Amino acid sequence: MPEPTVEALIGDLDSDDTAIRVAARDALQQRGISAVAPLMRALTGPASERALSMYTVTLQRLGRSAFSTVVNALASEAESDAQSAVTKRLSRVLRGFRTDCMVEYVGELHHDSPVVRAAAAGSLGCCGSAALPYAVHLLPLLADADRQVRDSTTLALSRLSADVAPMLSQVRRGGPGGLRRGALTVLADLIDPRELDPADQAAIRRLINIKQLDDSPQPFTACFLAWIAVRTGDQAGLLDLLELSDPEPATFVLGATAADSDSHDFQDGPPYPQYARVFVTPELDGWTLVVGRWCSPIDEERSDHVAHMCQELSAHYGAAQAYFFGAQNDGSAWLVAEHGAIIRRGASDDEGAADDPEWEIGEPLPFEQQERDRLIAEGGDVEFEWEFALLEMAPKLAGALSINPLEVGATTPARGRGVLALTPYGAVHGVPPGALPI
Repeated sequence: MPEPTVEALIGDLDSDDTAIRVAARDALQQRGISAVAPLMRALTGPASERALSMYTVTLQRLGRSAFSTVVNALASEAESDAQSAVTKRLSRVLRGFRTDCMVEYVGELHHDSPVVRAAAAGSLGCCGSAALPYAVHLLPLLADADRQVRDSTTLALSRLSADVAPMLSQVRRGGPGGLRRGALTVLADLIDPRELDPADQAAIRRLINIKQLDDSPQPFTACFLAWIAVRTGDQAGLLDLLELSDPEPATFVLGATAADSDSHDFQDGPPYPQYARVFVTPELDGWTLVVGRWCSPIDEERSDHVAHMCQELSAHYGAAQAYFFGAQNDGSAWLVAEHGAIIRRGASDDEGAADDPEWEIGEPLPFEQQERDRLIAEGGDVEFEWEFALLEMAPKLAGALSINPLEVGATTPARGRGVLALTPYGAVHGVPPGALPI
């Protein structure tokens, strides 16, 4: 029986039978370079998602045999449409050669096409610590004329491990000057910002101070947003009462991004990186917000301490409130304290508070009752609608009682400047590394 043709094997890559697909993939790998051109034609034409995935994997298994063909096709396609689906497919193939083609990747870092340069840099990053010996070849691309290349290189160096930090620190001290800014971004992504050279810390601080001159309030958007609102403009007093340390100037963009980034850094035990730092806003229409997962009134690790903090803050300033809001229907929680006493603590059922009859405190607030009365007046399935209303209760209640962080903006009255400060957790354990937009 004659061997199947390359074209027949490529057709089998879209078979409903997994065994047939795997056998075709392995057979094409055995054919070597003779399979490359037909596979490329299939990859760049119309095909099912399953077939495209199999074409990609098969080409990647061919490694060096397919490398130059993929690069040439990527450069050609990108010249006509750098954002096309075919360009993205070819970039994905290139990244998949991994450690088999690290030397080849280095050779393409100087390609005329910025799309190829970006893909080659990103591909080295995908090799992880194995690509450390080639890290020095990535450095010039930190000052590439193309933004995509610079971003891809920054991410690639960040993926190579903290072992590249000494090399980047040398760039910061000795140049070339055009690489210094990119090197600082990567360093901030690799290590605790407090471990940066004092001169680098000062450079970041100067840039933030300049940007704060015309900084204005921005809405807070995060998957998991937690905050404490205090009726005061006494930022220094808040820092002292909450035992927050090392305050550094922060724009709204920086503070909001830090809160969002940290809230995703879940960990079940100490040192709880999601609790390491908070953004303390300027005074906003008579209120100051402390934003970060450390402020959540519902987190099992934090709820008792947050309740105690709000009691103390309200005793000192008259009113303090703590909220949690999950933007993807992950629930709401709220705590309202006045003059040293908690008058209300509640949550949607999604937050599990209903499982603990002692967790809820006080009677529903007038705003809560208003919302329920509104649903009753509208008719329909009140209980069903009420479940969804509770999911979004935290920001709406905050808007009625203090400040809704989802709705602050350039027109919100503001006085002072924001700071990013360490919580007691962060003071001991440090903060998660990661460059943040200023």
